[in-house]
Amino acid sequence: MAEQLTDEQLRILKSKLEALTKTHAEIGILEAKKHDMLRTALALREKLQDYQQELQKEYGDISINIEDGTFTRPE
Repeated sequence: MAEQLTDEQLRILKSKLEALTKTHAEIGILEAKKHDMLRTALALREKLQDYQQELQKEYGDISINIEDGTFTRPE
């Protein structure tokens, strides 16, 4: 004959399994969000590089002070 957990033991076991399952689901959501954010960062980096190339075509090789927009040319 099979033995059985108490109702309290079964409740605790189910609660712990549900918490673990929920945590795994949240990790999956975070990983998907991370993937999306990495793609966004890559796109932003590409846009920055494109704009830097535009500036280089207009001004040549320069060093830009990002705070005030001044720039210097290499000597």
